[in-house]
Amino acid sequence: MKPLRTCSLLALSALLPLLIGATETTFLPGSWQAVHTGLGDSGFHTVSISKTDPDLFLMASEENLYRSLDGGKSWQQIFHVAESRTIIRHIEPHPLNVNRFYLLTSDGIYISSDQGQHWLPSHIGIHSESRNVQAIAFHPRDRSQILLGTTAGLYLSENGGESWNSIVPELSEKAIVDVEYQARSKGLAYAVTENEIYRVNLTLQYAEKVFEFSGQKIEEITNSPAQFQEESDSGADRPLKHIASDDAGYSIFAAGDEGLIQSVDKGATWTINDHPDGINDLLISPFDDTLYLASRKGVFALFSGDRTARELYKGLPTSRVHALALSLDVDEHLFALTSDGLYRLSRISGYQPTEVMPVPDTKEIFATFSGWISIEPSIVEVQQMAVKYGNVTNGKTKNWHRQSRLSALLPVFSIDADWSTDSNVDLDRGNTNEKDVFIVGPEEIAFNWGLGFDWDLKRFIWSSDQTSIDVREKLMVELRESLLREVTRLYFERRRLQMEIVSAQNPDFTSRLDTLNRINELAAQIDALTGQYLSNRWQPPENYLPVSDHSESREIHVDNR
Repeated sequence: MKPLRTCSLLALSALLPLLIGATETTFLPGSWQAVHTGLGDSGFHTVSISKTDPDLFLMASEENLYRSLDGGKSWQQIFHVAESRTIIRHIEPHPLNVNRFYLLTSDGIYISSDQGQHWLPSHIGIHSESRNVQAIAFHPRDRSQILLGTTAGLYLSENGGESWNSIVPELSEKAIVDVEYQARSKGLAYAVTENEIYRVNLTLQYAEKVFEFSGQKIEEITNSPAQFQEESDSGADRPLKHIASDDAGYSIFAAGDEGLIQSVDKGATWTINDHPDGINDLLISPFDDTLYLASRKGVFALFSGDRTARELYKGLPTSRVHALALSLDVDEHLFALTSDGLYRLSRISGYQPTEVMPVPDTKEIFATFSGWISIEPSIVEVQQMAVKYGNVTNGKTKNWHRQSRLSALLPVFSIDADWSTDSNVDLDRGNTNEKDVFIVGPEEIAFNWGLGFDWDLKRFIWSSDQTSIDVREKLMVELRESLLREVTRLYFERRRLQMEIVSAQNPDFTSRLDTLNRINELAAQIDALTGQYLSNRWQPPENYLPVSDHSESREIHVDNR
């Protein structure tokens, strides 16, 4: 048996404190259930649920707004944008008024006071260049105060949205993508651009930058000279999209195409969390401050006290999730808007910390886990195979550069050929009584040719091909980084599930099969990126499959490849 790899040993060591005399927050939700899978429309990107009526849903595509009064079972179109260039950005219910909804568009804001039956524009005080509205936030206690984020700064209404005033002049040229009031703080809010986060003092009308994404680096803004920097995915479109804070106002989360950042001191300092990038939406549960993330890679939940987000994948047919919504009923229901429709995950709240029985023999866990991973390739081997299979190796660019320089040693070969014919004609004038006579002589034919060789040795030092190679190399590096990031995430998500199933005491038959199925699903995804490398190198251990307690013991044979 191979020795236990260091990375796996450290990971299991981190898990053991939770196994021995500790408590762990269990999360055992059901499966996602389809609410709707088509309304004759496409491009749905935003969904909202009334804060006071859990059966009142609003969902929008770029051109149409739909309403459901029965929890998503049936839908009715209630709004259509008239202008071809106008698109719906977002729909948001007022948290303190069941009848009032706010529709944000690229040509202004519309308000309904009768649950979406009728809509009126609300543009008073909004400059024409600010009509592209992208975000809205409601004061947690004052129902008349609303904050608006536009492509040309911030606006504040103190009469429920009937009229607006431009505020904080220093942000008037900033495109605000999201806004959020700071809970339990008087007159403080956050404004987010695609690259920055500002803490806004609404009373004194000034903004303080607390976070900035700049170029290839994420920079932490603090009062100390130290700066935190991390390499980013240069291919991302919008590093920041959304912001949310917990009920206490201390924990603040912001997310976008670069992933998730967090502050636990009201925005004074920020850290980058290890979560999926490409986040499209985030929200915080008012029940237990659980953070839910919608991304291009699925739905994730980050529970209070946890350091790693857990993927909520059961029953969800696609990993691309555009938006999330919570139904705040007696039980909490999470809704995910995907490319394939709207899905609901029920009974996700009310999970109490469960006492885990002490592990009788930790050596047995180490031995079992070591046996499982000893027959698998390491992460380095999987990464190398992914790079090779994707044809994005470093040697490829080195060959480009070498071949470009060596091409200077090859001459430019040319052939010159010249062919011509001449006819000799002479004139015999004779005497005065005779006619002139033309005498035609033989034709003269000439054919000349030559070979030419030309060397441009300066290309051996620098060639114009280098510019093209540099562009291709940059694109290939980005592709390789994206590929390695994805295969690493899949590899360690699978490893985490293996640790979970090995360390679990007396897991029931169905749960173990479900976990094993997810392990095999992740293995298939790794195989797709490595040309079946994992399946070709791995055979399941003897204790891999469970035996049902509800029937006689029998062997179950599964082809995991």
